[in-house]
Amino acid sequence: MDGRRWRSVCGTALVTGSWALAIAWGLVLAGLLGSGLSANPFTVTCTAAVTSLFALRGAAFGAPRLVGPAPGESADTAAGATRILARVALGSVAVTVVAAAGFGGPVLVRPEVAVVLVAVLVAALTATSGLSGPMLSRPTSALAIAVPGLLVASSAQLPSADIPQVTAVFVWSMLAPAVPVMFLGQVWLYRMTRRPATSPSVFA
Repeated sequence: MDGRRWRSVCGTALVTGSWALAIAWGLVLAGLLGSGLSANPFTVTCTAAVTSLFALRGAAFGAPRLVGPAPGESADTAAGATRILARVALGSVAVTVVAAAGFGGPVLVRPEVAVVLVAVLVAALTATSGLSGPMLSRPTSALAIAVPGLLVASSAQLPSADIPQVTAVFVWSMLAPAVPVMFLGQVWLYRMTRRPATSPSVFA
């Protein structure tokens, strides 16, 4: 419906839902890394760091679409927020590392792997904070947002149990056909949104 009030309601719902999801993922990853959620500085800083990574990824993905038709506008102008958010994320990660070292941080199974992954994250954020265009910040922000999940998968003390064979067959029979569709969907979405928007749409 083309109405200011309706657009305001939809915009508020999208923004609120997006921030809630990013914060929820931050809490989930903090809980997995810390072997459960607890009220300590690591939980707060880890949640803030993951949330800032989501914000950076969204800005990097959307910046090329937010370029208007005027001659003075460019992708570099739209990418200004990307560089600022990369610096915010870099600061959040640094504070999280300090909190992990001294304030009830996680006990990691493979700390050496965690150190390498954090170094990759810092390098990606450092590069993104100085890039001049969103097309370059897309891959670096994608690398940055992938690191927290890899950190949990490789270094966190996760409870594990053998999966019953019937369950494994059921899960893999559902996942096997879905993964190629998801991959093709991502490729299609990227191709659809890689150029500047000529008119307002749901992606710009």
